[in-house]
Amino acid sequence: MKKVLLLINFFIIIIILVGCKSNQSKIYDLNFDMYYNTINNVKIVTTIENEKQLEKVYQGIEEILLRNDRLFNVQTREDQYKTELMLVNENAGIKPVVVSDEVIFVLKKALEFAKLSEVEGVALFDPTIAPVWDYWNFTEFYYSIHNPIIGSVPDHIEEVLPLVDYRKVVIDEVEKTVFLQIEGMRLDLGGIVKGYVADCLRTYLQQQGFHDAVIDIGKNIILMGKHQGKGWKTSLQTPYIERYSYSQEEQMYYYGRLYLSDKTIVTSGVYEKYIMDKDQKEYHHILDPRTGFPFDNSVISVSVITDSSIDADGYSTTLLALGLEMGMELVNQTENLEVIYVIRNNDKYQVYISKGLLDQFEFNENVRSLGYEYKGVFGE
Repeated sequence: MKKVLLLINFFIIIIILVGCKSNQSKIYDLNFDMYYNTINNVKIVTTIENEKQLEKVYQGIEEILLRNDRLFNVQTREDQYKTELMLVNENAGIKPVVVSDEVIFVLKKALEFAKLSEVEGVALFDPTIAPVWDYWNFTEFYYSIHNPIIGSVPDHIEEVLPLVDYRKVVIDEVEKTVFLQIEGMRLDLGGIVKGYVADCLRTYLQQQGFHDAVIDIGKNIILMGKHQGKGWKTSLQTPYIERYSYSQEEQMYYYGRLYLSDKTIVTSGVYEKYIMDKDQKEYHHILDPRTGFPFDNSVISVSVITDSSIDADGYSTTLLALGLEMGMELVNQTENLEVIYVIRNNDKYQVYISKGLLDQFEFNENVRSLGYEYKGVFGE
């Protein structure tokens, strides 16, 4: 039955013709919607038309998605399968748990970003934030125009804050174990693992001989090679666009655009996942470990451009948490890292870029009518 379903999924691939001759490239659009509670998509540019070859590629991608989902997912699963991270969380304060090399690699990377994000001794990006995040019950009360659920602010949130401390995560690379020192602690690597999965898929496609592709794992996007001889056109979605009556009009849907080749771009934002209370106040899902409440630093979105998607994933949340000034300071100190900030300033949305994007970023003048302002390079 699983094989039949796989074939059905495979044959609904959308094929977009780039040329009319058989030896010219086509884009094969592969969709995988079952992993990481998000939409996953891979577009491959190739001259291959052999269905068996393409099916093999599809299966290879799906195997990578499934394997990593079974390592890192911490959400309740329909199949009741216990992932490695679930077992680590269940044994917090009890005993170390043997994990795979992949889990150790991603966890070490998350802890590096935790240290990088420290402000006055507190990591603003902390992979042990899960107990606080669960306290908010975001997954049940996410608000949207099409699903206007009213949520509420949890009481006594300060009681779970002591469970948030990345320094209490112990990795034993010899024994290949992870141990959370305090009972009730929980890891959630969702702020970085989708970037890791995107990197894995890039490596797989390169091994299969593909050079031009777009990988999108929950908006962790890798742009491989080129499209029609130039970089891939990459549009940055206008925050809160769904609230406007002309949200489907292309000239308003994006606030900026770049052409990227062999780069990754990852966006973290406060405008897609949030709770709204009875007083119409929004509480987004990116939480400050110091307070247990959403960060309140006027940052609406951060888009990071670099080479590694796991790094872009970690930097995007870190830079959002640090805010515009400290975030730009970090970017200016880091090689091969560029960023675009959208900042709320009263009723305006201000767009700032890092210096390396000055000749690449194209601001969409149409969104000025929505209150957007292009401020250029921050600090200049």
